[in-house]
Amino acid sequence: MKPILDKAREDHYAVAAPNVLDYKTIDVAIKTAEKKNAPIILNVTFETNDDLSTFVNYAKDKAIHSKVPVAINLDHGGDYEQIIKSLKMDFTSIMVDRSMLEFEDNIKEVSEIVKIAHTLGCSVEAELGHVGTNIGADSEGMLGSNTIITEEDKKATFTKVEEAVEYVERTKVDCLAVAIGTVHGLYPKGLKPSIDFELLKKLRDAVKVPLVIHGGSGSGDDNLARACKEGICKVNICSDLLKKGREYINNGYLKDSDDMLTKLMYPLPAYYAGYSDMLEYYIDLFKSTNKA
Repeated sequence: MKPILDKAREDHYAVAAPNVLDYKTIDVAIKTAEKKNAPIILNVTFETNDDLSTFVNYAKDKAIHSKVPVAINLDHGGDYEQIIKSLKMDFTSIMVDRSMLEFEDNIKEVSEIVKIAHTLGCSVEAELGHVGTNIGADSEGMLGSNTIITEEDKKATFTKVEEAVEYVERTKVDCLAVAIGTVHGLYPKGLKPSIDFELLKKLRDAVKVPLVIHGGSGSGDDNLARACKEGICKVNICSDLLKKGREYINNGYLKDSDDMLTKLMYPLPAYYAGYSDMLEYYIDLFKSTNKA
């Protein structure tokens, strides 16, 4: 992942990092990237598949034969044992999430993993500050107990510039996920996130590795386009891709010649079409089209 993101940093665009949840979404994500002649980063979670090794091997085979650069990234890697297991697979990068730890503990754990990963030729992403979550919120405005509701909730965990500089120097990570206003998951209806672009500028100027934002879905086209232009090099997206897939199913997105029974019995083609169209839209928005 490092060379893909280093190029994005140099040329002021961002690479889309969609979550791939099954074998078909691996195919769809890579084909969409090839259509746009864009690099792509496949985000895989440890819970994606019961046989994760086979799943990652499948992604690796597709990546090797792809016409565009493809990275396979472990998203939000968990405990030490899980990380080591992942390094034995064919991931090209791992995201080590220790953002809930105290600063020194975060550095200690991530530094140890970076040494091992770099020995094996694997890139490492880490997070400083903490990107909150909208788990429990849906597009109709129903809120759950874990929902980030106010801007104050987010600002309390924003990334600090001085800490980010020290963190990168001490851990030797290849890229850094920062908290500047986005959150994971769907936003409640009517809630629009704000991005601290002044903080982003300071981070971009001070930190010498590519910056990442998690929680791209629902963050607003203007916000994301500007963030990618002004320093973000990787944008994680998932909820919007899944949401668009569901919309296509609900709207009966198949050819007019297909009868209603076909649409009801075989919804998955519509789902994957929605996923692909939304991913294509974001690739254009992030300005990575024709950057392969």
